[in-house]
Parts: sequence; C-alpha cells; structure tokens
Amino acid sequence: MSQSNTLRLGFRCSVAIVGLCVAAIALPPSTVLAKDKSGEITRALAEAQKPIGKATGHVVAKRSYEVATKVSGIIRRIHFKPGQIVKTGALLVELVDDAVIHEVSAAKAELARKRAQLKKAELEVHRYERLAGRGTVTRVKLQDALINREIARAELMAATAALKKSEVTLNWHKLYAPFDGWISRPRTTEGAYIEAKADKGVLATIIQFDPVFVQFDIPYSIVASRLKANRAEIGVTVLRLTLPDGTRYEHSGRTVSVGFTVDKKTGSVPALAEFPNPKRVLLPGLKVVIEAFAPAR
Repeated sequence: MSQSNTLRLGFRCSVAIVGLCVAAIALPPSTVLAKDKSGEITRALAEAQKPIGKATGHVVAKRSYEVATKVSGIIRRIHFKPGQIVKTGALLVELVDDAVIHEVSAAKAELARKRAQLKKAELEVHRYERLAGRGTVTRVKLQDALINREIARAELMAATAALKKSEVTLNWHKLYAPFDGWISRPRTTEGAYIEAKADKGVLATIIQFDPVFVQFDIPYSIVASRLKANRAEIGVTVLRLTLPDGTRYEHSGRTVSVGFTVDKKTGSVPALAEFPNPKRVLLPGLKVVIEAFAPAR
C-alpha cells in the first residue's frame, strides 16, 4: 500500500473511532491519537507531519495527594523512603494512640454485653408467652417482656455502631497510598507527635508520574484559524516535546483540554497536554518546548 493510501486509511479509521480530531494543539478533550500496537504514533503518520505551532510549557503532575492524618498521635513507623515508588494501597505511616486502642477494646466488650442482654430478653419473651398461653401470667408481664426485648435490640444496634466508630478512628491511624506514585521525603520522623491540623498534619506528598501533564498557552489566532478550517480536512494532531538540553522527548502526546477564555494581556488561551512518562524523565516544574504537528497535505 502506498504512503498516501496509508495516510488516508489511518485518517478514516481515526475519524470512525473518535470522531473529528483537532488540529493546532487539538480542540475537544475527547481527541485521541492514532496508535499502533506499541502505543506510539504510527510510522506513516509520524513521517507525514508538518509543524503548525510551537509554545513553551512546563510539566505538572497529573495527580498529587498529600498524605495527611485526620487524628493526632505519635508516629510509630514510617514505611517508605524518600523518592520511593509506592503502589496503590501500600501502608505508608502508622500512628499509635493507646487511648483509641482501649476504646476499641471497651466497645467490643460492650457489644458482647448487649448481645447477652438481648439473648436474655428473648428468653424472657419465650417464657412469658408459654405462661400466658397457660393463663398463669398476666398480659401486662408479657407486654413488658416484649418491650424489654425491643430495648435490648436497640441497645445492641447502638453498641454495634459505637464499635464501628471506634474502629474507624483506629483505622485513621494507618495511612495508605491512594494510587501508584512517587512519594516525597517524610516531613517528620518516627516517634514524633503530629497534630491533625491543616498546616501540621501533612506527612508527605505523592505525585502520579505516568502520565504527566504539560501546561502551555496557545495564541488565539491559531485557535481561531483551526476553528475556521474545513472540518473534513482536519487530521490527527501530534504533540512533541523538546527538553531543556535540546533533545527530542521520545514519546508523543495529546491535548487534553483547551481553555475557553483569552488572556487579556497575552491574547493566548491556556491548554493542557498529556504525555506518557514511563522512565520518569518529565519532572514537575520542568520547562519544555511543545510543538504541534498535523498531517501534511
């Protein structure tokens, strides 16, 4: 198949899958790139790109999370090291609070006591029902037994809720990673007392390193020209990065979103692109040059 036929076929398949793809640093958030099995832009498309825009941007984490405690306590153990890659659900920090541990034990004991009381109340109801059937006990006694059973049931529910509440508080003394990411150095040490306050309760920060976002601005003139373009001729836009040392970043990216306001001073529109970052080359804050390429006619 000729190169031109390959281009046309790639373009038609892309349109069939995702609708119209945006040029000039892409327009709708749903825009995706045509990919081969390896996940990279197909060779035919990559060789047929022409530059349509260039801007300076910087890398930002796609997601970040502050590992913070909801309760005050002493740090028993820190389970991570600075710069470590942590997995979702990994235990990061343990705090100790003997008072909460005792509260859980007391709540369990209280729950056991309420279960015993309910069992006793149920036995009383069965006994009075038998006696009432024989006419050897008044209906008032039976009604009192029935009421006592309902009270015992309600008290058991309250004890169950109290135990769950104390267990939740105890679980707050263990902090886990919410997603796979790169964790910072701990801001405190084992054995230190930490308070559950907004400015004091943060123990570390986790960032998602793959993929990452690149923030940049697009001149409104480019956005306007692409909006006026013939939609039938709009092809797949490929975004590429140049690193501070002048080397080309190996992975291509895609536009995630384009803003809906124009900066009064610069006349530009904010945009956000996404790039894979499996080797963690793109670090938050890194200044890069981003270029947009569209299929050559």
